[in-house]
Amino acid sequence: MAIPDRDTEIATTTPSSGRKVSHYATPVQDEELEFIQAIEAFKSETGQPFLSWSEVLQVLKGLGYHK
Repeated sequence: MAIPDRDTEIATTTPSSGRKVSHYATPVQDEELEFIQAIEAFKSETGQPFLSWSEVLQVLKGLGYHK
């Protein structure tokens, strides 16, 4: 069994339900997809493969999170 490449695991929309699912067949909510895309954009912009917790918080605040 082939393991999906982490970089190619992109959430897609199923035609029958309109819900987004990952290659692991776990439903992805719109908010989760927005977060994943924001993390991936940050990684792409900075060239970093991993984020620190401070950077994750920075991404969350960019999405409108506040305590």
